[in-house]
Amino acid sequence: MTTNAFITDLLGIRPRLLSFAYRLTSDHDEAHDLLQDTTLKMLSNKSKFVEQNNFKGWAMTIMKNLFINHYRKESKKVVVNSATDNEALMDAVKSKQAVETPESVMAKKEILHLVNRLPESIRSTFTLYLKGYAYQEIADKQDLPIGTVKSRIFIAKKRLQQDLKDFR
Repeated sequence: MTTNAFITDLLGIRPRLLSFAYRLTSDHDEAHDLLQDTTLKMLSNKSKFVEQNNFKGWAMTIMKNLFINHYRKESKKVVVNSATDNEALMDAVKSKQAVETPESVMAKKEILHLVNRLPESIRSTFTLYLKGYAYQEIADKQDLPIGTVKSRIFIAKKRLQQDLKDFR
């Protein structure tokens, strides 16, 4: 495929790519950034496109993969701030309600109280789990075998389930 034909095809599918980017990101600016990243990736990998393939499908696959890779990279970033473990736990158990009700505030406090009653070794591992760390990351961070991490998280979940069985 000639460069002119490639660019013409690319310009022809940009509206569809932008629509797809909106569906992936749900944000105007992020969608435009994703479209730009996809365009750059496609132009830099023009030689890898096989003419018999579906151009639009190839472009959308590149966009989807860029979105997934960006999401994974962002989810692994660790933000260093002054938040305590208790604040992180409160964020982890936040309800999806826009306005907190007195019942939801009491529920959070009760759950936090139960988590704080766990033995320190189990609580620290479980807190990292609630913050979104993977098992291997927790094992590396706490210098523990991965089996120990899995056991501690399992024990914490079981204890909380038992303590919260009548909580509804």
